[in-house]
Amino acid sequence: MLPDRIDRVRELAAGWVDAGYSPAMSLLVARRGVIVLHEGLGVMGPESDASPLCSEPVFPVASVTKSLTATLIMCLVEDGLIGLNRPISETLPEFSGEWKDQVLLHHLLTHTWGEDVEGIFETLGKQAKDNAKPPPCEPTQHPKIDRLLQAVYRAPLARPPGEVMYYAAFGYLLLGEIIRRVSGRAYADFAHERVFAPLGMQDSWLVVPESARARIVRRSPDAPLGGPSRPRLATELENPGIA
Repeated sequence: MLPDRIDRVRELAAGWVDAGYSPAMSLLVARRGVIVLHEGLGVMGPESDASPLCSEPVFPVASVTKSLTATLIMCLVEDGLIGLNRPISETLPEFSGEWKDQVLLHHLLTHTWGEDVEGIFETLGKQAKDNAKPPPCEPTQHPKIDRLLQAVYRAPLARPPGEVMYYAAFGYLLLGEIIRRVSGRAYADFAHERVFAPLGMQDSWLVVPESARARIVRRSPDAPLGGPSRPRLATELENPGIA
């Protein structure tokens, strides 16, 4: 751990923040349990008077939550409660239509289930136009997640499963619902029980508690994954696991 190389890490990160690649970065370098660099760069939000990065910032991780979802699915596979080669309609009977009975669990994990993103967006648009009050969902489900799922259930597939790999969010939304139904727990609670708590991840949540929200690092609305620039993915959702 040469001091000049540690300084180089700090210099590179500061340059990325100054160039606008990220509004803030939290740096930590350690070797054999000894921390040699730990500092924050940038600011907490896009406002001109935003405060400097706090000592314990909370960063939204967006699509990184897909790896958490996949881990939780494999926990249930190891528990013997689900199978990678079983149709998802066994757990989600609402998911029905052409080719849908052929969609297996591993197709969702690998983004090969035949997802029709535009069809889902079109269904979401129809739901919004109908302005019908959605039926109440179960206590373990987030109501806005449930509304998105209703569109995914009804939207057609673009192709039979297994033909094309298409990276998008909605397959992992279905996986999250499978986790909720099979575990009998809210997705966030199951994630805490099986991953966050065992690993000592005390500052990781699917829904950030009110006590920690002041520590959330906020991007500009115009930045990638910033928020208001993503209305088609219902960005008002508190749960980032669909990103």
